[in-house]
Amino acid sequence: DDALAYINRILNNETGEILLEIRIYARLLSIIIHFEIENIELVDYKVTSIKRFLKKRAKNNKFENIVIDFFRRIIKTRSKQETEDVIEKTRRDISALENVIGEIQVLNYFDYNSWLDSIKQKTTIGKVITDKLH
Repeated sequence: DDALAYINRILNNETGEILLEIRIYARLLSIIIHFEIENIELVDYKVTSIKRFLKKRAKNNKFENIVIDFFRRIIKTRSKQETEDVIEKTRRDISALENVIGEIQVLNYFDYNSWLDSIKQKTTIGKVITDKLH
């Protein structure tokens, strides 16, 4: 609830004080939050909405497209194997961006690969990150 409230404060800020890049990643985090609380219908709607929003922008980052594609595909999976395949493809795609100038910064905002691991392991991202540190 708190995470969604903070993200919504960013998304509803109409003063223009928040950079476009931050707004985009807030939208992505909003989708993640709705996915986590299993609000799949809203995830589908928000994916469509962000795709429309990004089409208006001249510059499209590969990372944004990878995350959007992940959600578009994951909400349609029907088996554990399909889900794991989507997660692994997304992990590979994100990992391929780790040394790409212009894509690196976003990977500092949120640990997407740990989040993907948490989905696969059916645990929290906090536990995944803690386990990686030990």
